[in-house]
Amino acid sequence: MKSRFLFLTIIGISFLMLSACGDDDGSDLDPNITTGDTEAIADEEEVQGIFEDMEELANNAITDALNPSGGRLSKNFTECVNISLDLPNNSVTLDFGDGCEGLRGRVRKGKIIITFSGSHFESGSVITTTFENFEIDGLKIEGTRTVINVSDANDNVPRFNVKIVGGKVTWPDGTFATREVNRTKSWIRATTPLNDEFQIEGTASGVTRTGKTYQATIVQKVIFKIACANDRIFIPVQGVKDIEVNGSLKISVDYGDGTCDNIVTITKGENSREINVTDVRQG
Repeated sequence: MKSRFLFLTIIGISFLMLSACGDDDGSDLDPNITTGDTEAIADEEEVQGIFEDMEELANNAITDALNPSGGRLSKNFTECVNISLDLPNNSVTLDFGDGCEGLRGRVRKGKIIITFSGSHFESGSVITTTFENFEIDGLKIEGTRTVINVSDANDNVPRFNVKIVGGKVTWPDGTFATREVNRTKSWIRATTPLNDEFQIEGTASGVTRTGKTYQATIVQKVIFKIACANDRIFIPVQGVKDIEVNGSLKISVDYGDGTCDNIVTITKGENSREINVTDVRQG
C-alpha cells in the first residue's frame, strides 16, 4: 500500500513539475481570442505596411534618379523630398529633412539610403535600403531591407526575394517591435499603374511591442493593392497567414475578398472574430 501511495505521489509531483515548466516557457494554449492576440496582430500589420512603403519609396527613387523625365511610377511618393544621386557608387539618398508629407498623407523625416546594382526590373539586380534617423508618422524605422530580382529575363511577372535583417519600429512612447523577413514578392502590373498588385509569400518573425515573440507564415498569397494604399489602406486586402505568438495556439488572419479596408478575420481554435486593425490600438 505504501509503495502504491509513493508511486501516485511521485506521479502527481511530476505532473505538477511538467505543468510548471509549461507555464514558465510562456506558452499559451488558451483557445480564446485575447486582447494580447489582437494587439500583436495589429502591431504586425502596422510594421508590415511600413516596410512595404519603404520598398515603394526605393523603387520610385531609383526611377526618378535614373529617368528624370518621368517613369511609370515616377513622383508617386517623392514630390516633397530631396533626391541625391551618386552614380559612381550606385546609390540614392532620400532626404525628408525635418518633416515632409507625401501624397498619401504620410509624414516622413530623416534619410533613406538606397544602393543598387541595376534597375528594379533587371534580372539579378539587388536593391538595399537602410535608414538614418528616419521616421514615418512619428515611428522610428531601423534595419536593412534587401530586394533581389529573381525573375528570368523573359518572365512577364517580375519576382523578388525580400529580406529584412534587424528590422525595428519604435513608437513615440518608447515601445518597439522587431522584424525579420524572408519572402517572395510578385509584381502584377496592370495597364494602369494604379491597378498594380503585389502578391507575397513567405515568413516573418520578431518581437511585439509587449515583448512577445511571434512567427508569421503566409499560407495563401497575401495581396497588396496600389489602389488601396492610395486610400490609406496599408495592409493586404486578400490572402491568409498564420501567426503564433509566444508559442500560442495558431491564429489565422484572413484579409478578405480584396475589398479595400482594414478589417481582418482572425481565427484561433474554434473561435473567430472580425477586427479593424487600425482601431485596436486606438480603442
